[in-house]
Amino acid sequence: MKTKNLQKVNERVATTLMESIGEKQIYYQYETDNNNKTPQMVNFSTQLKDGKTLSGSYSKGGGLSLNGTGVNSVEDLQVVNAALDTILEIINGFEVEKKEAEDDNNK
Repeated sequence: MKTKNLQKVNERVATTLMESIGEKQIYYQYETDNNNKTPQMVNFSTQLKDGKTLSGSYSKGGGLSLNGTGVNSVEDLQVVNAALDTILEIINGFEVEKKEAEDDNNK
């Protein structure tokens, strides 16, 4: 079998974070690579009560997309405000809290 001459030019790391706000959990997913240590786009998703869902993505250039099922109140949309606040922190290069995860590993 012939061996191919492949050269790695980049490597991506995917990260998923979870934020609890009251009884709601919001999940954030983003990728970073060797060229960009801060993500260029962040996706989020959450499931609200009664099977309602909200998801979307925000790109560093200001692009925003939202998707939802069964969203019919201002309370449902307040999740978007909380998510956007966190997404802007992620895109602007905040430090992820690792202390809790490290404490769990030391038990």
